[in-house]
Amino acid sequence: HAQPAADPKQGIAAFQKLVSVDRVPIVSSAWSTVIMATAPVADREKVLLINHGANAPSIRGAGKLLISFFPLADLDIKHLARYAATKLGKKRGAVMYVNNDTGRLNAKVFQENFEAAGGKIVAVESHEADAIEFGAQAAKMRAAQPDIIHIPSLVQEAPRIVKQFREMGIKAQFTSYSVAESKEMLSVAGEAADGLLYTSLAPPADQPGPKALIDRYKATYQKDPVATAYLMYVWDLHNTILPEAIQYAKKQGWGYSGEAIRRAILTQKTYDTKASGKTVFEDDGTVNKVVYLKRVNVKEKKFEYAATLE
Repeated sequence: HAQPAADPKQGIAAFQKLVSVDRVPIVSSAWSTVIMATAPVADREKVLLINHGANAPSIRGAGKLLISFFPLADLDIKHLARYAATKLGKKRGAVMYVNNDTGRLNAKVFQENFEAAGGKIVAVESHEADAIEFGAQAAKMRAAQPDIIHIPSLVQEAPRIVKQFREMGIKAQFTSYSVAESKEMLSVAGEAADGLLYTSLAPPADQPGPKALIDRYKATYQKDPVATAYLMYVWDLHNTILPEAIQYAKKQGWGYSGEAIRRAILTQKTYDTKASGKTVFEDDGTVNKVVYLKRVNVKEKKFEYAATLE
């Protein structure tokens, strides 16, 4: 186990330690920049790299030994953008993204699909990671008068953006992706976040699979989980997909290597992943999952199911 944060250099260093010192044949990680940086190293070292929490579409095909268990943005954000234009009837879209691979590609997918569905993008602004002041971007957004603003940012920054945009008098509908489901969104953004819509790649928490995992987490750690969707994917990967794939590879006489386990995952294809919902792997190593739309309910301090996007 190593903690690379979202820094590609730290990611490569942590990856090299796991491979060279700990001699593991499989590494799972998150953050698009880290996945992109470590994919070529995984190929060179013949280690299976599994993405359990990054969504940049550029991850697809980034490595021969890379598998994305976490759905890429061109799945959920495509559905979100089209839903915004067709079902919500939004006409004037805007995007405020974090200036990294995840943010840029998420923003691109939203822009393309919102306009393809009949909407118009009237403003696009960005910010650096760790930024805390967003007044300049808020002023430009307000002047453009969008009726919906998509915010593919980070867990710490997104709530501040939401709060500062509302303080500048922006009334537009806010949207985001799974980073919006955080304690920070409730505590930092507060009332400003009420009604924010975001994509979730895990079923509603009151369904049997997710509920069992959340209850188990609370009993173990005496607190609610943070970033629940990511937790569900990590749990399903290590408790269902990998054990089944390792067993399958062994039964086939393929051995215990990164290449063998990748082959086993894609050969078996379909997995009954209880927490995140049924998983179907595509031939290119990505997954197809149902996308859920959720809403921030500040009054009741909860993240509630809004719609299913397919």
